[in-house]
Amino acid sequence: MPTFRRFSFLLGAVLLAACSAQTEEPSSSRDTVPTSLRDTNIASDFTFATTRAVTFQVKNSLSSTQTLEIRNPRKELLVRATLAAGQELRTDFPLPLGDGEVFIKLGDQEKKVTLVDNSLSTTFQ
Repeated sequence: MPTFRRFSFLLGAVLLAACSAQTEEPSSSRDTVPTSLRDTNIASDFTFATTRAVTFQVKNSLSSTQTLEIRNPRKELLVRATLAAGQELRTDFPLPLGDGEVFIKLGDQEKKVTLVDNSLSTTFQ
């Protein structure tokens, strides 16, 4: 039994020492962590968005009217239109921030087009 008491005393001393560690105070008001949302300062120019406006530009240089489909990387349909020969579609469309490319299909031709400076552009010939 004396061994058990020594062990209990030693275990208690270790736990007490671990729990009484001092934490440093923040060095400036910038380092303080808000305790509620009311204490949070949000910049006036902050915008929460999960999409961005992307300019789509697709030109039909084929000799006939074709059906146009634009799909995201998950193959979900974003835009469907009909383009006459020589016609160009130019439109702004919201695209999720994580999507950096789309699949553009005109008639039986399909292209994978990469986003550059918030625009996607291609010509079908």
